[in-house]
Amino acid sequence: MKTIKTAVMKGVSALAGVLVLAGTASAATDGPIANLTEKWNVDTSGWSRGGAGAVLWTNGTVGVSYDASSFPVSQVTVLFARDSASSGRFLGNYIQKKITDINFDIKRAAFTGTVRLYLIANNHKWSRMIAIHDGNGVWGTADISLAYDASWSLQPLTLQSSASLFTNDLTAVTEVGVSVYRTDTQMQGAFVDNFKLIGPWGQIITTGPSAGLSASWLAEYGLGAVGANDQPFNDGVTYLDKFVTGMNPNDSKAVFSVAIGKNADGHSVLRWTPQPFRIYTVLQSSDLTGGQSFSAKIAGLQSLGASNEITVDESGSGPYYYKVSVEQEVTQ
Repeated sequence: MKTIKTAVMKGVSALAGVLVLAGTASAATDGPIANLTEKWNVDTSGWSRGGAGAVLWTNGTVGVSYDASSFPVSQVTVLFARDSASSGRFLGNYIQKKITDINFDIKRAAFTGTVRLYLIANNHKWSRMIAIHDGNGVWGTADISLAYDASWSLQPLTLQSSASLFTNDLTAVTEVGVSVYRTDTQMQGAFVDNFKLIGPWGQIITTGPSAGLSASWLAEYGLGAVGANDQPFNDGVTYLDKFVTGMNPNDSKAVFSVAIGKNADGHSVLRWTPQPFRIYTVLQSSDLTGGQSFSAKIAGLQSLGASNEITVDESGSGPYYYKVSVEQEVTQ
């Protein structure tokens, strides 16, 4: 595993529903692919609609606050998948591919109602309520864990919902999508964008100049067979560095940043945004001048909780200096 280090410095009654679904794919894909984003920038090939009314897709003309196109969702339009939807990369065995979450951006467009995520497998329809930003015209990100709990509902209602049934259905997902249920009559309900499955970066390249990088990651950012140790901006940061830290390899200003502050007890609080399937270590030193090395203070961090911060229990008078290292957890 490549290790990177950085200096520490960062229910209402509803009317008709709307479903954005990816359906069973005939394209030759090896099941669901984690961390590849459907932006709908070119078209909505394989994503189709039922009903009538709203525009289905707008290429970069739906707003100025974002770069990608998005999928408009309205009360009267049902979006569902054909066999070629996104080449089938959202369907199949989520358990085998270690898919842990479904993530997408969503924006209200003058509607009142509820939003649900749907998963369909083995003729079972699972759904879960999604929190959405209260403000109209404001993008927010939904991240839905695929860990079973009581917030998942199941149809048909004659079935008993259970963790074992949910897990079994995750091995054979045939449709996945977002449904917006409306309680008013506005035509444009919401926009959905940047739809992706969260999981480990699989398909790690093992030979050649790109060894250590992920084929999925290269495809995500439109990169060819780049060298893992090449520097895209000649600034000392390699493609492998960017892959491990989760930085955008096409952005010269992208950094892996950590902020530091103090809590009420005087202990250091470190803040950063952790990436999925990374392992972080906080390293500490009390002297930067005498050649004293940094030593691990907190190891094995894979999550910082909702606050994206961790408090370091400090003893002695200090001062203390910190680094954070990150390793990519690789799943073949």
